[in-house]
Amino acid sequence: MAKKIVGVYQSQVDVEKKFEELLANGASEEDIYIIIDGQENNAPESDLPIMDLSTKNKDKSLWGGIRKLFILYPDKDLLEEKMIGHGLSANDASSYANDVLNGSYLLTVEEHAVQ
Repeated sequence: MAKKIVGVYQSQVDVEKKFEELLANGASEEDIYIIIDGQENNAPESDLPIMDLSTKNKDKSLWGGIRKLFILYPDKDLLEEKMIGHGLSANDASSYANDVLNGSYLLTVEEHAVQ
């Protein structure tokens, strides 16, 4: 399902406040996701729906090594692929991947859940 970007947050406290606001405005918990790159955020312990799209579990295969040689920013490209697989548009994935790689929390919601 397609996801909508709600915002980028620097702290877990800020993202939790927005999460609660979305719930208060009628979104269900199953429609809200918080995307992180767990290595940068140290995968916070939380009851929130954290989606760790960590790019640090690198492909150790021969193909993974060859791929890394030909891709300028392998972490960003891998994260963008994962974000697109999660339901973000290619444009949104490209726009927000650096924020997530730099430790921010990306709050998304299913498109049908917001008005």
